[in-house]
Amino acid sequence: MNSTRPLRTLWLAFVLWATCLSGCASEPSGRFDGQGPLAEALTAAARESGVPVSVLAAAVFSETRWRHVDAEPGEAWGRGAFQLDPPTLRRAAQALGVDEETAAADLGVHARAVARLVRSSAGASPPAAFDEHAWVEHLATLRGTPEAASLLVEGARGWLRSGFSVERPGERASLEPSLFNVAQGAARPDQAGVRWVASPNYSNRSRGRGEVDTIVIHVTQGSYGGAVSWFQNGDSQVSAHYVIRSSDGQVTQMVEEEDVAWHARCWNGRSVGIEHEGWVDEAQWFTDEMYRSSAALVRGIAARWNIPLDRAHIKGHNELVDCNDHSDPGRHWDWDRFMAIVRDGGDPGPAPATGRLLGFVREGDIHDADANIAGARVSVAGGPEVRTAANGLYTFEALPPGVLRVRIEAEGFGPVDLEREVAAGADAWGSVALERAVAPAPPTEPPVPATASPSAPEPTSEPASSMPPSPSTEPPTPATEPPLPGEPGTQGPAAPGKPPMEDEKEPDGSGVLLPPANGANAPGPIGAVPQRHSTRHEGGCSTSPTHPGSSVGALGLVALLLVRRRRRHA
Repeated sequence: MNSTRPLRTLWLAFVLWATCLSGCASEPSGRFDGQGPLAEALTAAARESGVPVSVLAAAVFSETRWRHVDAEPGEAWGRGAFQLDPPTLRRAAQALGVDEETAAADLGVHARAVARLVRSSAGASPPAAFDEHAWVEHLATLRGTPEAASLLVEGARGWLRSGFSVERPGERASLEPSLFNVAQGAARPDQAGVRWVASPNYSNRSRGRGEVDTIVIHVTQGSYGGAVSWFQNGDSQVSAHYVIRSSDGQVTQMVEEEDVAWHARCWNGRSVGIEHEGWVDEAQWFTDEMYRSSAALVRGIAARWNIPLDRAHIKGHNELVDCNDHSDPGRHWDWDRFMAIVRDGGDPGPAPATGRLLGFVREGDIHDADANIAGARVSVAGGPEVRTAANGLYTFEALPPGVLRVRIEAEGFGPVDLEREVAAGADAWGSVALERAVAPAPPTEPPVPATASPSAPEPTSEPASSMPPSPSTEPPTPATEPPLPGEPGTQGPAAPGKPPMEDEKEPDGSGVLLPPANGANAPGPIGAVPQRHSTRHEGGCSTSPTHPGSSVGALGLVALLLVRRRRRHA
C-alpha cells in the first residue's frame, strides 16, 4: 500500500476546492447567457451587487417571460421586469435614492434596485455566488406577503431547475438547468392537488347547488405570484376563486367556491372565476400544461355545481357583455383546443376556418369606459349587421378570413368607416370613438328685391327737391298702421314703417321674403324725398306705400307742386 496516496488525494481535493472558490463563485451552476437591454441590465446589476445573474434572470422569466413591462391600469399586479408591488417599489426607489417612477420605468435602475434589495436581504454574510439555492430564498424580499413571496421563490426555483431559452426582437436569453425541487402545499381547497391562499376580498354567501351556472375564464395581465399578491391586498377590492400558473399549470385557490369572488361585476353571484397567468397579447403564456390543468379544474367545478360543459356556460371575461368591458382571455386563447380538453381531454379537432371581429364603440375617447354607446349599428359591407350592447361592445362570430369593411353609426353621431383583417381562429379588434354630429345651420335665402309693377315703373332714387318746404295738408301716417279691411293681414305687404318678420312669405307661398320698409312712410327731414320700395298688391295698381289700392296721396302731392309753381310765377 502506497502511504503517499492519501496525501496526494487530500492535496487534489484542496486544489479543486481552491479552484472552485475562484471560478465557481462567478459561474453558478445555472449558466446564463444573453444579449439585449434586459440581459445587459441584469448582468450589470448582478456584477454590482454580487447576486447571481442566474437567480435574477430566473425571477424575471418567472414573472414576465423576459419583458420589462408595466401592467395595465386597473388590471396591474406589479411594475417592471420583476413586477414589483407598490410597497416593494417604494423600498427599491429608496435603496437607490430615486423616485418610484424611475425605479419602475428605467430598466437599468429597476434591475439595480431589485438586486440591491436582494443583496440587503442576505445581510452581512451572503451566500457564495455559486449557491443559487441559498440566493433564491432572498427573492422573498421582493413581495409584500408571505404567500406571494413563496410563489416568487418557487417560480424562480422552478426555472433554475429546468432552464429556459427565449428570443424577442433585440433580445435573446438562455439559462442552463440546475438541480432544484419545487415544494407543493395544500390547505382547504375545493379540488385535490390545489394550493390554498386566502383572499380577504369576497362575499360570504354559502351558495347552494343551482346558484352557480357559469365558469369565467380570465387572464391576469401580470404574473402568477403578482396576481396572488394583488388578490391578498384588501385595498384592491378584487379576487378570483383560482389562479393558474403558466409554466406547469399549478393552481392556487383563493376564495371558496360557495363564496362570491369579486372578478366579474354583475356576474359574480352566479359564477366561479379562474385567472390564468399571462398577457392577452402574448400567446406563449398559454401552455399545454396550463390548458390541461385549467380543463381539469373546470371539469371538477362543473361536476360540483352541475354546470354543462359547453360554451354557453364556460365564458371568457370579454363575453360577459352586461356589465364588463374587458378583453381577456383575448385572441390567443384557443377555445377550440381548450373545450376539447375540457370535454374529453382529446384531440381538439380540425383548425378553425373562421374568425371573430369585436370592439367597443364609445364617445370621444375609446379608453373611456364611462362613455359607452349602446345600440350603435355596426355593419360589415355585404355581410351581417349587429347592435352594440349596454357596455358598447359588438361582436361578429364566424366571419370568413380576409379584409372586411365595417361601418359604425349611432343616432346623433357622425359615422365611422374602418377596415379590419380577420384571420381564422383569431379575434380582430375594431374599437372606435364616435364624435357627436354638429347640426347644420338652417339654410337662408338672401332677400330677392321685388320687381316694380309694370304699369307704373319707379326709379330707385330721385334728386332732392330744390323747392322750399310747405305745410302738409295731410296728417302723417302712423308707423304701424293695421291692414285695411279685406287685406290678408301679415300675409300681405308689410305694414308701413314695420320690417316684415323672417317667417313672412309672399301670399302665393313662394317663400320670398318681403324687403324691409326702411321707414318709407315715416316723416323725414323737411325737403327730403321718401325712399320708395315696391310691393305686391292684391287688386290695386298704385305703387304708393301709403295705402295699397289708393292713389290719393300721389294726386295730393301733384296738386301741391302745381300750386307752388303758380305762386312763384305770380
